[in-house]
Amino acid sequence: MDILLRRPWLLLSALIIICYANSLSGPFLWDDLRTVVENPVIRGTENIPLVFQTSVFGTPMDATKFYRPLVTLSLFINYTIGGLNPLNYHITNILLHIANTLLVFAILKRLKLTETRALIVSTLFAIHPMGIEVVTFVSGRSDALASCFMLLCIFAFLKSSKNWKWLMLSAASFLCALLSKESAVITPAILLLIVLLFEQQRSKPKIITAISCILLAVCYTTLRITAATGAIHGALSLIAESTLWERILTLPAILFTYARILLWPWPLHMEYHFVTQSILAPSVLFFIAFLMLGTAYYILRRSEEAKKLRSYYLFWLAWIALTLAPVLHIPLAQTSTVREHWLYLPSIGAFVLLTGLPVWKKLSQKSLMIMLTVIILILGGTTIDRNLDWLDPVRLYEHDLQYEPQSFLMWNNLGTEYYQKGRRAEAKHAFEMAITQSPNESYGIAYNNYGVILDDEAQTERAMDFYRKSIELSDYELGYSNLAKSYISQGKPSEAKLVVEKGLEANPYSTRLQQLYVQLSNNPQ
Repeated sequence: MDILLRRPWLLLSALIIICYANSLSGPFLWDDLRTVVENPVIRGTENIPLVFQTSVFGTPMDATKFYRPLVTLSLFINYTIGGLNPLNYHITNILLHIANTLLVFAILKRLKLTETRALIVSTLFAIHPMGIEVVTFVSGRSDALASCFMLLCIFAFLKSSKNWKWLMLSAASFLCALLSKESAVITPAILLLIVLLFEQQRSKPKIITAISCILLAVCYTTLRITAATGAIHGALSLIAESTLWERILTLPAILFTYARILLWPWPLHMEYHFVTQSILAPSVLFFIAFLMLGTAYYILRRSEEAKKLRSYYLFWLAWIALTLAPVLHIPLAQTSTVREHWLYLPSIGAFVLLTGLPVWKKLSQKSLMIMLTVIILILGGTTIDRNLDWLDPVRLYEHDLQYEPQSFLMWNNLGTEYYQKGRRAEAKHAFEMAITQSPNESYGIAYNNYGVILDDEAQTERAMDFYRKSIELSDYELGYSNLAKSYISQGKPSEAKLVVEKGLEANPYSTRLQQLYVQLSNNPQ
């Protein structure tokens, strides 16, 4: 035990391994099926150029699709090493989380937190169950990798005021973060805050580096918008269907939900769908009162100690605001009102502020140690227990739908799992729910899946209508494939070939459609 306490990096790594060891046997699920299992881009060295030309799902880019080539490249490496064995993908995610936790510890020490407090914050970050969707979920790699580069960027920026090697590493890390996830675009604002709030003698090299990163972020955003091809499609979700005013009114409820997840992480579930429609909603009124009290307290505290703490509070509040900004649905709405993994980086600022509350100073060292031990056991135990849900997709979706029945994505995922297990009646109900719970009943993938059930029931014409609807709504690859196969079964190969050709225009890297096209070309009758 002494060696762990003397070597914080070893203690943090050990805690993470203990909390996430039971995730190593987890299967691929949800987005993993698209980013890994069905992604043609990660297979074969000849596809490496496509890594930088496609979305993380291996599909052609448009302005709203996820351009994350470094994530795809990391999955390519995993596939090259171990094929479709989930184990090495899970190990990579755990290693990234360890790296992120150690970077958090190093950054906090650079920002003048005591080693003890930096260790406490890093421990909370390491074991809190809000990180499960980043670590246990293979497709959480986007957050894990982007966070790693963002934290490395900040650490290198703090490391030296005049050493250009560290500042060049900072800029290069920021570029890598951008190529891992779009939300990394906020990083330069954090660098600028560091210069403004913590640098007494503001270093010109640091200012130049921060401004260069801002320009890089602007260029990246411009290129993403102008170079992407295809029509821009918004997210499909309840919050995306709301008005801008409703999204603004929903902000307090979003913030309170995140606070609840941090302070009381139960129950946990993948998606949270809600929209506030009235300014008289309790969450809005409480938030207004909270802001007024906070502002009054800030103004009235004029002591020297309070003035010294202002920069500290301002930075960490800004950290929370900036890292949450991309998922607050203003101006762009996301696929869910709240998701737990969106707390991954904001939680650092929240934990710093929580551990700085005056109440902790009133406790004796023994009481403090007992309380911290209890908190660590509760959070770590919750993480281990929640990981068990992720070992069985049916268990995960059934559990989460109890708390968020409006999640059409989870209904569709559950239906797919039921279908694969031969539970056709339950699968049919789940796909019906996926369609009816989606905004304007417009979730294209569920239409294809419901069509498959109809095909099994020998309702071919109805099934074909559902395949066409799937294609109309989402250009879904399987919709094209299943519609073409229906035409083939009816002895209409020419119609089938036209469907496949149209499908390849929308999904040019689909091996399934490519093989079907070759089949129809070689056997036209």
